Amino acid sequence: MTPLKKRLETKEELRKKFIEGDKVKEKKKIDGPEKDFTKMLQKANDRDEKLSSVFKAEITNKQSGKEQLRKQFEPVIEGLKQIKQAVTTVDEDIKSQSVALMSKPESIIPPETPTRPVIKEPATPTVEIKDITQPTPTSRLTKEELLHKDIIGERPYYYMSKSLDPVFGIYYDVNNFEFKIGNSRVNFGPENNIFSVAGKEFKITDGLLRFLTYRDYIESNYYSEIDLKNYAKILYLTDSIYQTNNKSSKKIKTGKGSKYTKLVFHIWSFMKNCSPEIIDEFINDYYKTNTKAGSGIVLNSNPIEYKYIEIISQLLQRLYFILAEEKAGNNSFHNEKLGILKLSMNQMKKLIDVLLMFYPKELSAQE
Repeated sequence: MTPLKKRLETKEELRKKFIEGDKVKEKKKIDGPEKDFTKMLQKANDRDEKLSSVFKAEITNKQSGKEQLRKQFEPVIEGLKQIKQAVTTVDEDIKSQSVALMSKPESIIPPETPTRPVIKEPATPTVEIKDITQPTPTSRLTKEELLHKDIIGERPYYYMSKSLDPVFGIYYDVNNFEFKIGNSRVNFGPENNIFSVAGKEFKITDGLLRFLTYRDYIESNYYSEIDLKNYAKILYLTDSIYQTNNKSSKKIKTGKGSKYTKLVFHIWSFMKNCSPEIIDEFINDYYKTNTKAGSGIVLNSNPIEYKYIEIISQLLQRLYFILAEEKAGNNSFHNEKLGILKLSMNQMKKLIDVLLMFYPKELSAQE
């Protein structure tokens, strides 16, 4: 073989080898992705089979649970079915009987038995029963509603709105919703100056209202002779001096207050054996016995109470108070006004003497 021929054969072999090498490489390139894709498909199939088995198991469990519940409640369901069937049967029997009665001929219906004549009893006369019970508390006026100028009057309101004396004067009865003195109701007339208690009428004055509302003893310049007599009469008529406001108890109310020790006790000790027919005479005798003639000062044994005035404003306040009381109808300040006048004159004389002592020339020159 010639060298040229060998060389050509060698080239041909090399070309074949090269072509075969390329085919091997192409095959490798193709085989690699196919194997990966096959693995992925296998995994997906395995996952589907797993999910399918889980779903089948869940369905099986639910069916078994329903079956258990059905077996558990089967006796109750059967009992209900029997009750329903029995009710349906009874209903059908009732319907059939009613139809049979409706279709029954009139000839076989028994005649009605004659009824006895009904004798009507005479109607009982109706009697109208009036309601005599007391009104309910909701229809009554409360203490705050009763304590009004339009109901009790302006002057009683002035004193009662400040204080009440539930022992020896006016108080509010919470059970009967009214103002009372002792065991008697107090009726005020807002359009006049009169109030009634225990069937008697009394004129409204400042002195009498002080007796009925103040809990302490009041001095004689704050009331008149008529005020004291009326107050004593009210205490007697209303049994206010006795315990539980009841004279039959024969027990006097006691206390340590000045109103009791200086006034009420003396009234009771003087009138305890008095009869209603001669009460006025006893009150007059009591007043004459326990007061000085013409002075109006009650109970001679009481110590004199002095009023001390340190500054001029106190004197002015006292004068304004006296003026207001006299405008209201209380004219028992005559002696006090004379005392104030005398005090003022004495103080003026002392002031003039002092001025003459220190400024004699100036004052003499002015004269």
